[in-house]
Amino acid sequence: MSIALEKAFCDANQRADRAVIQVTESSFTCSPASLADRVDLNYRQLHAYAMRHYLQMPREPKGKELLARLMINTDETMLRDFADLADRFDFESPEITALKQCPKSTVARARSERSKPLLVTNDAGEIKKRRCELPCVENYVENDEFLFVNHLHNEKKEQGERITSFFVRKFVYFAFFGRSIPLTLNSIPRVSDRTDENMNRSQDTHIPQERRKQEQQRQKLKRQEQQRQKQERLKRLKQEQQRLKLKRLKLKRLKLKRLKLKRQKLKRQKQEQKRQNLKRQKQEQQRQELKRLKLKRLKLERLKLERLKLKRLKLKRLKLERLKLKRQKQEQKRQKLERQEQEQKRLKQKQERQKQKILKRLEQERQEQERQEQERSDKKRLERERLREKQKMIEQERLKKERLKKEERERQEQEERERQKQEKRERQKQEQRERQKQEERKRQKQEERKRQEQEERKRQEQEERKRQKQEERKRQKQEERKRQKQEEREIQKQEKRERQKQEERERQKQEERERQKQERRERLEYQSLENQQRLQNQQRLEQEELLEEEELDQEEMNQQTEQDVNRGETSANLPSTKKARKPETQLEKRSDNTKIRINFKFREEDS
Repeated sequence: MSIALEKAFCDANQRADRAVIQVTESSFTCSPASLADRVDLNYRQLHAYAMRHYLQMPREPKGKELLARLMINTDETMLRDFADLADRFDFESPEITALKQCPKSTVARARSERSKPLLVTNDAGEIKKRRCELPCVENYVENDEFLFVNHLHNEKKEQGERITSFFVRKFVYFAFFGRSIPLTLNSIPRVSDRTDENMNRSQDTHIPQERRKQEQQRQKLKRQEQQRQKQERLKRLKQEQQRLKLKRLKLKRLKLKRLKLKRQKLKRQKQEQKRQNLKRQKQEQQRQELKRLKLKRLKLERLKLERLKLKRLKLKRLKLERLKLKRQKQEQKRQKLERQEQEQKRLKQKQERQKQKILKRLEQERQEQERQEQERSDKKRLERERLREKQKMIEQERLKKERLKKEERERQEQEERERQKQEKRERQKQEQRERQKQEERKRQKQEERKRQEQEERKRQEQEERKRQKQEERKRQKQEERKRQKQEEREIQKQEKRERQKQEERERQKQEERERQKQERRERLEYQSLENQQRLQNQQRLEQEELLEEEELDQEEMNQQTEQDVNRGETSANLPSTKKARKPETQLEKRSDNTKIRINFKFREEDS
């Protein structure tokens, strides 16, 4: 939306929560809306009015717009209606007050019988060529009654094979303002015609039946008058189109003659220019050859200097790369040595662990062997005792009755001895277990001491490595500083050389500029002379063309008078019915073949 209209909106005469919507030329409705929505909606309605009446609204011609394009059937009352509508929508500006001074229309405008426009049809519809151009006069007259906001933003869908001219106008409107609108205009009812006083006052009046009939008759008469006015407008437009065609034909003939004369003169001028251009080209070629030789010499010198610079830079880079490679190799060797040392230490640790495991296994095997030997000795003793017992049993059988008591005592003694032996064996086993535990503890302590010693050694080695790295870094920094200083000195030397070269180049450029200035001055003098000659030739040509135009006009007037005389003689012999039909058919054919092109532009500042 334009800033000028936004500033001109005052919002004084309307309600704070209501927006005025124009449904027809003389009917309005209200709907709830915010301030921003009201400004946008009023802006759209003003442009819709311009779309309806832009052919009838006069304006001042500008530049080459002096032809009869937009000045056909203009009416100053449309500007007054436009200013009244802007005032109704609470827009105030000095331009609007100036337009209010125009005369006010006295003829009332009746509504059409159709309530809604058609978007789609099953007939021929709108041709593709007309969709991109300005609307035809017939389509403009059909659609000007429906170019209101409620019809343009109607979202109801229709079915058909082809689109109508109103469909094209609707999408032209969307291209400028967009489809989105703050209000839902489909639900707004169509209100009957009211005046400005009836909109401000909401009083209910009862009209008798006789008055209603009279009003209906008046409306019918108004509609008939509007239709007649439209037909008259169409006839006038067609006649003016024919006049414009005749004028265009005359202008074309004159243009063709002028073009022929101009071409002949241009040929002569071109021949002269070619001769002069050849001379100039030869001179320019000589100058260019001299410049090329100088440039070649300068280029050769520059190439030599650049090659020397590149060689020096390459040598420096090679030296730096070699030093870097040496350092990298030294670092790689150190890293390899460190890795080897670490691997050797790991291998030693693994070997020690394996030895310890082997010793543990051997001790366990020895213990098991000892246990097995003890068990064997015990078994042998038991077997010996059993044999002895058998022998004793044999002897006891002999002395069954006598030695029963003795045997029982001996048995008791033997059982006690066996118990004692078992207790001894158990005690020995416990002692052995305790010894093993003590040995294991001693071994663990030794391992922990070894680990602590190894960790201390590692820490010492790491500290030494850190010290060495710090020393190396210091050395590197010192070397880099020295290199940077050397590079800075070389860069300064190069800059001095480049400055000297630039000074020499600037001197050469100044000399070339002075030469070019002299050449330009010579060219300007030569061109000024040529322009003077051309102006003199043009003045002569214009005088000759004016004389020719006057002669052509006289010839055409004579031809038209002769044709009119011939037509009068032929028309006297024919009946009256045929005379009336022929001009109508000619007008219809011409109206079908012609097209009126009208520039339709919205000028926000002018509004």
